[in-house]
Amino acid sequence: MLSNVKFTVTDGGLGRTAPSEDGITGYPTFNDNIADLTVFSATNRVVAFNTLAEVEATGITADSANFKQEHYFADEFYRNGGGVLYIGVFPSTDSISDGIDAINAFSGGLIRIYGVFGEAAFAEAEINVLQTKMQELVDLKKPAVAIYTGDTGAITFSTLPDLRSLTSEAPYVSGVIGQDTENYPSTITGSLGNIGAVCGALSSTDVATNILHVDQFNYACLLYTSDAADECCGVGVGGGGGGGGGGG
Repeated sequence: MLSNVKFTVTDGGLGRTAPSEDGITGYPTFNDNIADLTVFSATNRVVAFNTLAEVEATGITADSANFKQEHYFADEFYRNGGGVLYIGVFPSTDSISDGIDAINAFSGGLIRIYGVFGEAAFAEAEINVLQTKMQELVDLKKPAVAIYTGDTGAITFSTLPDLRSLTSEAPYVSGVIGQDTENYPSTITGSLGNIGAVCGALSSTDVATNILHVDQFNYACLLYTSDAADECCGVGVGGGGGGGGGGG
């Protein structure tokens, strides 16, 4: 006789595989208008999110007076499949390294990807700074990579920074200069690469997947345009350590 099978109904406990932590992303932003937001405050500068709706509920929206850039990042991050996102809102006097340290501490070292809008024009100097910070995290057994962009409005192909002039190799930093030029929020000062979309793609996939695969990842954003026919996109990713690729 076959043994009986007994089912015990409980409140959950289905034995699901824990989600990977490889895609947990941190986004430090430097904005003195934190009083515009809910949840965030001068004593609570880092908040973790799982959806765009949660981000928007704090006041970071496409129509917000002072947080359009932050919304652009979050919208593109989740549109391309992003998962857990830690956003840190810090004083404009803080450095990028300060912001990364604060988010890293708040998350308990869980961040694996940092999206960084540079403080000025796209420059090798900021790649060097980020590489130093990422190396510090690696040495602390909290490895992470930085996806960096700066203002490229005044840069032409002939004046693009030459990454060969970096003070040392930067294997933990990639620079993004491509952007959705037709659909970029016109109210944002400067010209910034679409690192939200890149971070979202990295967050949602594994290391064996090329994030420039056009069938899997759509880097064109329709949120900020009234005419879908104007859709136009370019994303260029360059690894500071000599790796990377480009797409458009």
